[in-house]
Amino acid sequence: MGGGAPEPAESAVLVPVPEAERVVSRHRARLDGAAAQGVPAHVTVLYPFVPPSAITAATLESLAAAVASVGAFDCEFPVTGPTAARSTMPCRT
Repeated sequence: MGGGAPEPAESAVLVPVPEAERVVSRHRARLDGAAAQGVPAHVTVLYPFVPPSAITAATLESLAAAVASVGAFDCEFPVTGPTAARSTMPCRT
């Protein structure tokens, strides 16, 4: 048995939001195991995505094509608060 990091068991499509880190980091440190694994503050677009072992270059190309037509937009997160397992921030566009 190797001593490396375990293989990921799940995947998600995320959009990092580094500006939110200072606001949510203390919640995430307590409630979100992904934070300890280096996952930044983010907006979850799709979860679950596909099994990590099934992610190929074609999978990523298809994902890129699916989101290519979505333009940038502004989004506010007026409140924050912990839920059972995650810190959530409703988005107001």
